[in-house]
This record gives sequence, structure tokens and C-alpha cells, in this order.
Amino acid sequence: MAAGASKLRLSLWAPQIGLFACYLLLIGGADCFFYDQGAGHGAYAIVVSLVLIPFLWPWTKLGVLLYVFKNNWIATLLCWGISVWCFFITPLIIGGVVLSLAGVMYLIAGIRGETASEGSNRR
Repeated sequence: MAAGASKLRLSLWAPQIGLFACYLLLIGGADCFFYDQGAGHGAYAIVVSLVLIPFLWPWTKLGVLLYVFKNNWIATLLCWGISVWCFFITPLIIGGVVLSLAGVMYLIAGIRGETASEGSNRR
């Protein structure tokens, strides 16, 4: 890498990948209701995605609660923990993979020592 080149900041991209995973979980969760005994999985996916969206696309009204996803280590564990349930029914697998990828991005950002507030334009 050249001396003046900036490196990719994963702490700014991980929430965007997480938001994409939430949208996939919303779509897959709605689809789960058409599967036999899939209503529980669908309800889980929809509730989880609706709860995660404000944290990944933060609103200033959440205040101190935004600390959860500003800490890369906590965000990694949450993304990986939440994505485990998504691998048990077919419509949620893609959302679970993308959420796991967001967790990997948070992990790498944590190892690099990045913070979410540096260089972000979040309001």
C-alpha cells in the first residue's frame, strides 16, 4: 500500500452490512410463515431485525444505548449470537450469513482498534 493511501475503515461499513442483513431477515421472516412450523422462526427474525435497525442506523434519541454497537467487541458477539438461530430454517440462512459477515467485519475493526465515531457522519 502506498504511504499516502488510506486503508478501508471496516467500522463504518459493518453497520451497513448489518442493516442489509436486517432487511434480508425481514423478508425471510415473512417467508417463514409459509413453512410448516416456521412461524416461530419468522417472528424471531422480524422482531430481531426491527430491534437491530435503530442500533445499526442510529437515532440520537437512543442516547447511551448506542454504546452497544459503538463497541466493536460487543457488536461482534451480538451479531454472531443472533445469527445462530437463522441457520435452522431455509429462508433465514442468507440473512444469517450476512449478519455473521457483519460480525466478522466488527471483529476485524476491533482488532485494528477502529472506533465507529471516527470519520462517521452519523446524526
